[in-house]
Amino acid sequence: KIFSVSKAGKDYLVKKNLFPEKLVVNYSGLYDKGENPFDKNTFTIVSVSNIIPLKRVDKIIEILHYIDFQVTWIHFGEGSIKDQLIADAKALPGNISWKFNGQTSQDELNTFYSTHSVNLFLHLSETEGLPLAIVEALSYRIPEMACDVGGVGDAVNAQTGILLPEQFDVQQVANKISNFKAGSMNDMEFRKGVRAFWKANFDAEKNYDFFYKEISGN
Repeated sequence: KIFSVSKAGKDYLVKKNLFPEKLVVNYSGLYDKGENPFDKNTFTIVSVSNIIPLKRVDKIIEILHYIDFQVTWIHFGEGSIKDQLIADAKALPGNISWKFNGQTSQDELNTFYSTHSVNLFLHLSETEGLPLAIVEALSYRIPEMACDVGGVGDAVNAQTGILLPEQFDVQQVANKISNFKAGSMNDMEFRKGVRAFWKANFDAEKNYDFFYKEISGN
């Protein structure tokens, strides 16, 4: 058998006619670490990635220039262009609060998600496999907004958030964030659906058991 961590990966290999009869999709799973508290009276955006050009964290700053309400943006991760992005972020308008938290351990990130309300997880990478940062946010019932590259579409859909095109207009994305804030996705019922999708598709308890049975023949 050949295991792919996304449907997109399997489809790619099928098109290459590489052992299509052996291909199986088995999502990487994450264990349940709890749920994110929700405060609709504030609006917090979180992004998690290395700060390198292909992750397009700079585009988040461009988008925030078009937001006209109070937003807190927090980024977790380090990288080669961090200093430049900090300089760019200093030009953001006064309604935008921001913080670069740098390299963060898994335990520290879990503690943050368990104690700080996050309204939206934003991920604008120009290429991906199946990003576990997105899957992790799903497990905490945080809605997603991410670009449709690689296996991202396996995790981001109408039940979990908003899928953006690979190439996008920053002002249009800002409009989508504004609509998200005022709409039904920024709501506890929607967030319950986000977590239910994670439970059905990316729960390590189930996915690793499936993987074991597939390779052991049991």
